[in-house]
Amino acid sequence: MHVCHSPLRECQVLHDQLLHALDADDTLKPEDILVMVPEISRYAPFIEAVFRKDESAARPFIPWNLSDITIADEHPLIRIFFQLLALPESRFSHSEVMSYLDVAELSAHFGLDAAACEAIRELLDETNLRWGLDAEHKHALGLPGYEQNTWRQAGQRLFAGYALGTDTDWQDIAPLATAEGDKAIALGRFWQLFDRLCDYRRELSRERSAGDWQRLLNRLLDDFFSEHDDDGKLQQIRDSLDELHQQAGEQILSPPLLRHWLDKALGQQTLHGRYFSGGVTFCGMRPMRSLPFRVICLLGMNDQDFPRREQALEFDGMAEQWRPGDPRKGDEDRYLLLETLLCTRQKLYISYTGRSMKDNGERQPSVLVRELLDVIDNRYHDDGETPLSERITHLHPLQPFSPRNFTATGDASFDRYWCKIATAMQAPTQTAETVWPTTPLPLPEDESRDVELHRLHHFLRHPVKFFFNHRLRIYLPTEEQREDEEDFHLDGLQRWHIKSRLLDEYLRGRQVTESALNARGMLPHGVFSSLTLEQAQQETAPLQGSLEDFVGHETQARLIDLRCTEGFRLSGQVGHYLPGHGLLHVSPSKLKGKALLALWLDHLALCASGQLPDNEYSLLICGDTQRRFAPLPAARAQAQLDSYLQWYWQGLQRPLPVLPEGSYAWAVHSAEPEKAAKAAVKKWTGSRFAGRDIPGDRDDAYIQRVLAGQDISPLADDEFAELCEAFYALALKQGETL
Repeated sequence: MHVCHSPLRECQVLHDQLLHALDADDTLKPEDILVMVPEISRYAPFIEAVFRKDESAARPFIPWNLSDITIADEHPLIRIFFQLLALPESRFSHSEVMSYLDVAELSAHFGLDAAACEAIRELLDETNLRWGLDAEHKHALGLPGYEQNTWRQAGQRLFAGYALGTDTDWQDIAPLATAEGDKAIALGRFWQLFDRLCDYRRELSRERSAGDWQRLLNRLLDDFFSEHDDDGKLQQIRDSLDELHQQAGEQILSPPLLRHWLDKALGQQTLHGRYFSGGVTFCGMRPMRSLPFRVICLLGMNDQDFPRREQALEFDGMAEQWRPGDPRKGDEDRYLLLETLLCTRQKLYISYTGRSMKDNGERQPSVLVRELLDVIDNRYHDDGETPLSERITHLHPLQPFSPRNFTATGDASFDRYWCKIATAMQAPTQTAETVWPTTPLPLPEDESRDVELHRLHHFLRHPVKFFFNHRLRIYLPTEEQREDEEDFHLDGLQRWHIKSRLLDEYLRGRQVTESALNARGMLPHGVFSSLTLEQAQQETAPLQGSLEDFVGHETQARLIDLRCTEGFRLSGQVGHYLPGHGLLHVSPSKLKGKALLALWLDHLALCASGQLPDNEYSLLICGDTQRRFAPLPAARAQAQLDSYLQWYWQGLQRPLPVLPEGSYAWAVHSAEPEKAAKAAVKKWTGSRFAGRDIPGDRDDAYIQRVLAGQDISPLADDEFAELCEAFYALALKQGETL
């Protein structure tokens, strides 16, 4: 009995145990070994990863073959085809619809490449889309018919923004003017796909004759997939439809019955070798396979997987009135395990996922395995105090490179690659002088020194993230993925967006209504909507008093085009400029370094280009303070921009040790080094407030990627203090607190 932490570890442990068995018994051959798995399709990728021949010969090869894997289980095109058939019951969630783009044959058919698919995801993320076609669709599912967060609202916002080119509300629609250029082309092509999904949702919901189903589904294949990129899977579907027509003729079939027949038809077509075709045989646990083997191994004997749960068909009347003698999967699987025991001639091997990968929490095996262990304890005894079931159960380490796997007392692994890592882990470690990487990467030959202002903003906001995103093209999940369900409780960032919207509209002399925010999908549904808005209005009321002098003034954008040192050119536009007043930034939260730098960079661009008169200022109004910058001489502003561009250039070659929160905290107290260090450490480690943990810089996914998960602070790096001064010193010196 072997307990592992994951299906992958089960396969790795099995590989080592089979090698031990083959090494110990010269008469045992791979053909004498059978491996059965209840969920063979789920384990197939791990079996192939572990047992396929290693070109580096790091681990010995065992001949093997894999059976019972169907095209419906393995090929994404077939899975998407069945997903299309289930459109009438679909909730049309955000993630479900986007999953269609993951199939190359489908996305290519609509002219959507990888860049276009990424553009679509970015556009839809801005719409606050969750699920549902429209209010009518939600109502048909027995839920309140709210239009918020539906596909209809998302489409109206995107297309209105493209047509009107503005974000001003129009006929209860909140336009989102972000679809331009290639993004607009990608949006149009994607919506062709979405319209077809809606059309087939209606078509697939009606009963039809077998001939009509064949014609409809052949048309569906033509409308969604490209034949020239297919490797024969579409033809297999067409052949199954032809077979259906021949067998059923013009008999009327309901949609559930059609799906059941196709599932059975395509599920019988396998992708891999035949049963017993040489080597160790991997297959599913199927009845009527009671053939003797010297060694039989059972993988994946988990509580939820075996015995398999009964899932009655929608049209199965026998399931509602079960009688003795009717087949039940639970009874069949119980008998299947008994057959397996009888067929085992020499050794029975059982493994299951008995520990959690996250917290090492215990997980139970199949109830049938538990019963088998109870029988062993009740029937067999020896002089030991420990129950026999515990003595035959082996708990394996989480990782294959654990030193425990290579000790003389344990079941040593045969993998030389993992052995090298385990040996390195046991070797004495030396503390490096610095943990922050300093070796620069060579720049691409086509890297341009023409820098857009918004790109420089991204760099200053988070240089480490900028390096991963723009240099390495790596995007790490810094937040939990957006759920497909609508929000009933907003997080801090969502509340911040609502308060920011309230302040922006107040500056324009307009009052934000509940319907306007609902048109953007920003508020929770039902009574929570008005309560959330009321709370946000109360929290922003004190700030509105500081904005009275600017209410009703039209903001303008100033174009920037600066020639800088060493061939750099900085271009873009600065928004939020009020003629006669200057530059104005407003934030409903407390003052943070990124907000200060955002205003400071725009201020430098205006000063360097001579577009900020001497009688105007750049002002930042936050929830707890106000900061103002007076105009700078053009030469001085240009020099600071040159410095930022030099650091920007280095930031494309290596991650700079600049922390999102800690660098600003250090710079504020730079005159007192001891106080500055304490402030930076506090931002690094995080804190606890009102019973919840506030993450620190060390919890940032990009910072952790640089440090390789080590809990080591970069504050001791010699360059850290230098960069704090370079980024913030002049801004803090020039800024005046009001």
